[in-house]
Amino acid sequence: MTKFIFQRIFQMIFILLGVSFIVFFSMHIAPGDPATFIAGEEAPPETVEQIREDMGLNDPFFVQYGDYMAGLIQGDLGYSYQTSQNVGEAILLRLPNTVRLITAGLTVAAVLGIAIGIIAALRHRSWLDYTATSFSLLGLSIPNFWLGTMAILVFAVILQWVPVGGFNSPWFTFEGIQETIIPALTLGLSSAATIARMTRSEMLEVLGSDYIKTARSKGVREIKVYMVHALRNAMIPTITVLGLSFGVLMGGTVILEEVFAINGIGRLLVDAIQQRDFPMVQGGVLLIAATFVIINLIVDLLYIIIDPRISYGE
Repeated sequence: MTKFIFQRIFQMIFILLGVSFIVFFSMHIAPGDPATFIAGEEAPPETVEQIREDMGLNDPFFVQYGDYMAGLIQGDLGYSYQTSQNVGEAILLRLPNTVRLITAGLTVAAVLGIAIGIIAALRHRSWLDYTATSFSLLGLSIPNFWLGTMAILVFAVILQWVPVGGFNSPWFTFEGIQETIIPALTLGLSSAATIARMTRSEMLEVLGSDYIKTARSKGVREIKVYMVHALRNAMIPTITVLGLSFGVLMGGTVILEEVFAINGIGRLLVDAIQQRDFPMVQGGVLLIAATFVIINLIVDLLYIIIDPRISYGE
């Protein structure tokens, strides 16, 4: 187990190095000049050129990348081109709102998806099963940005049940829950649909297994058959989908933070891309990549907890 963890950490380092290079290269070949954004469209060429020289943008690409990596190794993500704010501090300032949104969205996806999948499997070919299948198709078909816009229109503007947007109250207060519930439902719905389909198919497969028939023949109560024997063995693929859903939800925050006016990492990245703020974009993408690979490692370790027969060896 220890050897496996160290191997994964070693792989994570190379993945993050690759991500840093791809993002750094992509930003430098993208149209637009950071110096022009800073100086303004009406600035004389010599002013723009002086800014480029001061920022090191005239240096060869690999010199710029080497300087960036030298700072990154020391934990320095650089400074924003637009605000001169330390990138690490800017990200940490916005991170709680994104964590709040993703945690709530993932909770919605897991609870709704697993519950609907179980009900659909236990009531196979009934109206409940067909309703759950329809929900899955609907959840996968509706774009998050459209659903978020409609949710604001209905629940915030027309019914006035929730605030229009933004996270302005502490998480576990009544006002905080009001602010969180609609963005969380919007973010988690598509992942809940995927999880529901996976849980349903795995439960149906497990319920037809010989060991389930054996448990029933021994007089084991149906609730125990479903929740202990069947669900536990059906959860491994579902856990995999949950791990992948985390990455999907992180991508979804980029759009939904704009829709719901939430000052999180996604909104920070959108603004930074528009302004060609290279250090801010690189820092935000590295954080997302690091979080994603860590979540994948946690998912692999959860397999062992759910099914002790799984072993990664020494």
